[in-house]
Amino acid sequence: MKLIDKYVVQEFMPVFVMALGGFFSLFAIIDLFSHLDEILRNQVPFAILLDYYGSMAPYVFVQITPIALLLASLYVLGNFNRHKELLAATACGISVRRMILPIFFISLLMSLSIFLVDNTYAVKRLGRATMIEDNQIKAEEDRVEQKLLENITFYGSENRLFYIGLFDVEHNLMTDITILEHDKNNTVTSKIFASTASWAQKKWRFYHGMIMSLDKNGQLKGNPFVFDETIIPIRETPNELITGISQIEFMNFRELKAYIAKLGGKNNGTTRRLLVELYYKTAFPLSCIAILFVGIPLGVRTERGGNVMGFGKSIIIGLSYYGMLAVTTGLGKGGLLPPLASAWSTNISFMVFGAFLLKRAANPH
Repeated sequence: MKLIDKYVVQEFMPVFVMALGGFFSLFAIIDLFSHLDEILRNQVPFAILLDYYGSMAPYVFVQITPIALLLASLYVLGNFNRHKELLAATACGISVRRMILPIFFISLLMSLSIFLVDNTYAVKRLGRATMIEDNQIKAEEDRVEQKLLENITFYGSENRLFYIGLFDVEHNLMTDITILEHDKNNTVTSKIFASTASWAQKKWRFYHGMIMSLDKNGQLKGNPFVFDETIIPIRETPNELITGISQIEFMNFRELKAYIAKLGGKNNGTTRRLLVELYYKTAFPLSCIAILFVGIPLGVRTERGGNVMGFGKSIIIGLSYYGMLAVTTGLGKGGLLPPLASAWSTNISFMVFGAFLLKRAANPH
């Protein structure tokens, strides 16, 4: 490591670590005060709170690292600029781009770290944190249970793919049901349609529908079985169905990709939303670099306003990034943007705009 790289890293890392700690402390304080009434009312043990915030830590790390990198970059580069160190380095033949190279390298490592943490610990530990919040922190009368679930796609046991228009959780009642049964090669062997299905005596009873058997070419085999009422042996209980649906939220990249593959491209609305989530998992880690593309040129130009100005700029840039990302992913889930474009357009926009700013900062004249 060259002397200039070592110097930049030594100046940058303590500020970055402090920013990470500060943002996590801020999150913990805000979250603690939002649950304070429930914690005191339910006398939640301190060990449970430690478990809860420890389980939240990986997820929070993923979310706050880009902003912490941005804040540290603006702070350090602002100091370099105010102390004329960038000017001195330029006089010695060291370009601004060469000075900021170690920061980009650290950001690249952090992007990789975010991807690894998000796909190993974050989503799984977030599931545990959610369970602790629902079962230990919230009082029973305060727990809001969603009674109606709409437009469900669920891949169950025995290679069955469920499409459910409406699921009444309280009454264990499904409406507007389509079930596709697959063989080992993921070829549809039968289709089950029913208007409603109810759970009683540990069995699913289906009403007003038909069962169609298909050959390997997808052609109808024999006459459909039309029924007013019949029992279909499905292993999933209502609770298992709800659990399976909620687990999608806590899937990592590999699990979500496999789940989408099982859907086989069917049900465009559900598949589209899941594809947006899948591409988001690859795009968001690069937010560390995308945000810096805009932040670093502003940090290089910061001469007045001190640390307050740097903090203000980081908040504005961060809010702009997260706001644009929320809009584009929302458009993707709504079908107004392709899934890949909705997840990556924010990164690309920030990098293109940042490259323009960086060129101007490196060549002010």
